[in-house]
Amino acid sequence: MTHTIPATLDDFTPEWLTQALGEEISVVEIEPVGQGVGILGLLGRLHVTSGGGGPRTMIAKIASPNPETVRIAVHYGFYLNEVQFYRECSTTPGLRVPAAYYSDINDDGTAFVLLLEDLAVARIEDQVSGCPREDAAHVMDAVAALHSFWWNSPKLDDLTWLRPLNNDAYKSSGQQYAAVWPGFVERYRDRVPAHSLDVASRFPDFVADLFDWMIDTQPTTIAHTDLRLDNLFFAHPDGSAVTIIDWQLSVRGMGALDVSYFIAESLATDDRRACERELLERYHAGLVAGGVTDYSFDQLYDDYRMSLLAQLSIPVVGSSMDPGNERGVRLFDATVVRLLTAIEDHGAERFLPV
Repeated sequence: MTHTIPATLDDFTPEWLTQALGEEISVVEIEPVGQGVGILGLLGRLHVTSGGGGPRTMIAKIASPNPETVRIAVHYGFYLNEVQFYRECSTTPGLRVPAAYYSDINDDGTAFVLLLEDLAVARIEDQVSGCPREDAAHVMDAVAALHSFWWNSPKLDDLTWLRPLNNDAYKSSGQQYAAVWPGFVERYRDRVPAHSLDVASRFPDFVADLFDWMIDTQPTTIAHTDLRLDNLFFAHPDGSAVTIIDWQLSVRGMGALDVSYFIAESLATDDRRACERELLERYHAGLVAGGVTDYSFDQLYDDYRMSLLAQLSIPVVGSSMDPGNERGVRLFDATVVRLLTAIEDHGAERFLPV
């Protein structure tokens, strides 16, 4: 490990990179990327030239410069999660993630660094516009591979950094949720169904029990819990249909959390309504192909609808954070409206555990 963790993109000097990568780096040019996409940290594309080779690029990821954002990230273990995921889980069969060239994190989790494979050669889509249906099908295949490999696996116990969904920080999210709720209502009351807004207002009352129920009674796996279009790259030249990035929010929890989060928030509402069941059937078939034999489609469908409620804290609390730019504002608006519309469509409160 190097003796410092970069706090700004300008800290990625040739000297720092030489020490981190173990090769002589003679030139580095830094290009900020991801504005309005990544809120929890800073991203930069590094154009580097080494003494023994020509120019190449990589992605640098570090903590946010915003102290409140860092406080939230540490409270929920976001930075530690991502560093450890790349160290211990990136070789999960059937899962394509960026190669990690270097990682480090400080003792209190307030600063971290990742040097990752640059996926610029792959295709990206715009979450604000919505995921094309054919790409959504490939996402179901990828997440089914992840979930089926770790499904109720004893290997989960070895991942001591991977907190269960019902960890104290997540269960206490109702307090932060309640604090930002008045501003959320003011912003969205005229843009979302009134009934789903009423259901969402009750989140602090049921979140702890819901998370306990999910962990105590349901199959668990590694759940990404931020599986959305901005965190996906498609059609890599190496043949990978989907590459998944940004593992900061990962937990031990239900696979349906990822499925509902992606379908409800990354597809335009009309597309979601048209292909929702088809995508769920494809995901379930992928679980079965991966060796999951004791999880029916009907159970998945119920878990999917309950998970619409479990994910409420992410867009509600997130909408109170600095969005970075106008694109970030439009992203939050799109995800909030889509999620609360899906909750309305499914009458999701009926699926809360009694």
